[in-house]
Amino acid sequence: MASAGRVLPIHKGTWVSGNGAYVPMDSVYHEGSTYICKDAVTGSVTPPDQDTAHWQIQAKGFSAPIVQAVTEDTEKVPSSKAVFDAIKADALKVKDTSGIIDGTVNKETSLQNMLNAAGDWIANEGVAKDNLVTDLFEVVHTW
Repeated sequence: MASAGRVLPIHKGTWVSGNGAYVPMDSVYHEGSTYICKDAVTGSVTPPDQDTAHWQIQAKGFSAPIVQAVTEDTEKVPSSKAVFDAIKADALKVKDTSGIIDGTVNKETSLQNMLNAAGDWIANEGVAKDNLVTDLFEVVHTW
């Protein structure tokens, strides 16, 4: 019987420049995102986000400064605290692709407005219907 080889990813931790050998289906964490190895690579100094010949993004995360701001001790690193304080739901811009806020599709709004509208929809529209889960699923997939 022929072997199918490895069929599930094995997480190898945080990617380290110039250190390590990775084979297809190895997964690594780098600057807030997870990548999966698609072609064997040994001792590379090119990070996964810049080495598309060997790596494919598996899960996109936040940029390194944002992750650092959230995870560092903000008392010791005031600049990180300033970055973290600046990231608020009312400051982040999103597009309302469903028109849930006022019926206007693709209207730019704040993340906070979008969250408020989604909460209102759940409380006022979704709960009143028998198919709450189905309706919510449809709305989430239109975002």
